[in-house]
Parts: sequence; structure tokens; C-alpha cells
Amino acid sequence: MKNVLKVSIWCSICIIFVIPFFCLNGCQEKKEPILPTTVVQSKTAQNVEQTSTAETKAAEPVVQEKKTAEPNTQKQTTAQTQPAAEKNPITPTVQGKIKLTPSSETVKEILLENDFWKTTADDLENSMASDFNWIDINGNKHRLSQYRGKHVLVFEWVTWCPGCESQIPFLVDLRNAVSEDQLIILAPAVKTEKDDLQKVKDYIQKYNINFPVFYQEQRSYGVPYIVNVFVPCLYFIRPEGTLKISLEEILTVRDLVRMLEAK
Repeated sequence: MKNVLKVSIWCSICIIFVIPFFCLNGCQEKKEPILPTTVVQSKTAQNVEQTSTAETKAAEPVVQEKKTAEPNTQKQTTAQTQPAAEKNPITPTVQGKIKLTPSSETVKEILLENDFWKTTADDLENSMASDFNWIDINGNKHRLSQYRGKHVLVFEWVTWCPGCESQIPFLVDLRNAVSEDQLIILAPAVKTEKDDLQKVKDYIQKYNINFPVFYQEQRSYGVPYIVNVFVPCLYFIRPEGTLKISLEEILTVRDLVRMLEAK
């Protein structure tokens, strides 16, 4: 009886304590451990930092490419906004003084290079030019013989000629560039029905003409200045008084200097 009683007691203990314990554990849902708030925030910040780093690395090539392209863009912008060197074929700017020196270049060589230039008074080349006696519009007298030892450039023109108007600024620049010790420029204007003295004076003021201007009938100018038919016409007279060449053309300062220095 005692043994039966002991077995009954143990069975009761098992039923009361052991079986419920196993039942409760088996029925309880499996839950993830709850982490502290600080640990969750740390992991979230770490993920954000990793995402930001990845985005930065992905953007780096674009930034480098932009920086590489910036100098080229800046150069292009500068090239577009910066004006090119102004070159006016009618009114060039001559800086400094030019000293005329004899050149090995000949007049013929220059003419071959510019075969479209029209010459006049060809049969009078290398002959003595007449010793004129002209009075400019300011009342000053000029004789060719008084300029021996200097180059003399005679510019024959009229006020209503577009080519003459184009040539005048070149002569003004030439006068500023070459001293009067070497070069004399004289500008006889041909008196015509379309001209008058006031128009000539207006031209002088308009273009700041810095060499003597004359206003007479063409026949009064003498040889070779009555030979040409067209204007503008340039007569190059050597320091000894002979006619080098006469050209019915518009010459730049460079061309004028080349012709003055040529043999």
C-alpha cells in the first residue's frame, strides 16, 4: 500500500507542475529579442552612412568630369566673349615710328606680287619730275626742289571719290609713323564742278589730315600729275627728284612703306 501511495503522489506532482511547464513552452510564440533603443539607432545611422557613402562614390566621376570640362568651357566662353583683334582695312593704326631704309626689294617685284595694281605715267618713270610751285589752302608755298634728299609722296584726289576717302586714313597714319625728315606728303585736290574749297576743308577736319592740301585745276599741277585719268593716284618721287612709279590704287601703310623703300 505504501508503494502504491508513493507512486500516486509522484504522478500527481508531475501532472501539476511538469506537464503544464512543457505545454506552456510549446505553445509560446517565438519572438525576436527586443534590442535596446540605442542599438537600433546605431544600426540605422550606420545604414544611412553606408547609403550616403555609396551615393557620394557614385557621384564622384560626374564631379570630376565636370571639373575637367570646366576649363574648356571657360576657354570657349572667353573666346566667344573676347572680341577678336580689330582689323580695319581702311583705317589701320600704326604704333611707333617707322624709319625708311633702302630695301633689296624692287618695284617690279612688288608689282608682280600685286599684278592687279594699275600704273600710270609709265613712260615718265625714272625721269625728273617737274619742279612745281604750289600754294596750299593755308597760303604756304611748296617747291619740289626744296625737298631734295627726302622721299616725296604726291596724292592726287577729289572729295567725291570713295577710293580717295579710303586712302586718306592710310596716309594720315603714314604721316604719323614717318618723320618729315624722311618723307613729305602732298595732297593736290583736283578742282571740279562737284567740288568747292569748303568741301576740301571739311575733309581736312573730318579726317584730321596732317599734310599739306592743295586745291587747283589739274592742268596747273604740271607733269606727271596731269597724266592720270583716274583718282586716287599716288606718285612716288625719289629723294633725287625722279619719278619712281605712279599708281591708281588704294595702298595700305605697309604697301606704301614697301614702295617707298623699294629700288
